[in-house]
Amino acid sequence: MYNLIELMQSQLSPQTVEQVDKQIGAGSKEQTAVAMQSVISTLVSAMAKNAQKPDGAHSLASALERDHDGSILNDMMGFLGGQKEASNPKMVNGAGILSHVLGNKQDKVAKSISKESGLDQQKVMNLLITLAPIVMGFLGKAKKDGDLNPQSLGNLLKTASVLLGGGKNSSSQGDLLGSLLGGGQKSKPNKSFMENIAESGMKSILGKLFKK
Repeated sequence: MYNLIELMQSQLSPQTVEQVDKQIGAGSKEQTAVAMQSVISTLVSAMAKNAQKPDGAHSLASALERDHDGSILNDMMGFLGGQKEASNPKMVNGAGILSHVLGNKQDKVAKSISKESGLDQQKVMNLLITLAPIVMGFLGKAKKDGDLNPQSLGNLLKTASVLLGGGKNSSSQGDLLGSLLGGGQKSKPNKSFMENIAESGMKSILGKLFKK
């Protein structure tokens, strides 16, 4: 199966964190990196849950086919810095994507990620809006490169959600943070939170936000 986590790791870097940190005005690359990891995990998990609903995977596949082909990743830094404009406005409509993916849970999600990362809640909301099109771009590229049908797309999301959720035997959560911080950097904006990642992987906040 197509490896979505490896795609994310190949695209995300300390330079990405620096650009995003400037974009949202956070002033703390370490906190921004932790919050980015949580945002990506949250969005993937929420999409995975939505894809398990009747017609959910088909709706997501249609949206990817129509508006998110992965081309945003061709100049992700340009998009994040505002130098690159998308030919399709829906491709970069982060607020619209969040409305579909998180619905009325957006504030609750932002509050939880703020608490975990130490980043201001409004900056977390800005981060959600900024990263939502990137996550859709990851999925669009995965769908295109892996020639995934709706069922395969749903399975891909489910697998990625479990890995990013920090299962006991999973290191994907820590690996993703490592790529954001520069491969093994040991900055600890929130010691207990970061130690938890290093020891067993961060539990997804979706466990309490998106219970079946």
